Amino acid sequence: MIILVTGKNGSGKSYFCKRFLQQCYAAHFNNDYIRNLTNNQDFSMEGRILAAKNMRKAVDENNAVVKLVDMICPTKELREIIAPDVIVYIKSNTASKYSDTDSLYQEPTPDEAKYFFSCFTRKSDQLVDRVVYWLYKNPQ
Repeated sequence: MIILVTGKNGSGKSYFCKRFLQQCYAAHFNNDYIRNLTNNQDFSMEGRILAAKNMRKAVDENNAVVKLVDMICPTKELREIIAPDVIVYIKSNTASKYSDTDSLYQEPTPDEAKYFFSCFTRKSDQLVDRVVYWLYKNPQ
């Protein structure tokens, strides 16, 4: 099962992942780490597509049952490359320090994955609890 944690830069994706991993075992994939590992610092659309493909490859090569992907993934096209079973969308009304990424960001919709959770940044602790509870009630 692939769980994509998405939201603008600074919305709390990594915080969510850290809290989630304290309660649930999962393989964790961080986009910054994968970009550094693959030497991809290109933030053009081509570079973003390559980053998503590299992320998906890393996810596919891992045998964990639950795979937690921490990635801005600003467009539907990029989210389709990741092809998550679950989307966790952390909303933020504040601009990030990356206006180019903010301008690309398309809010994910429930039809992009089998399961969809969302909240505003300040509610991410409660969202962790909801997702973990759901995961234990719906083992895959």
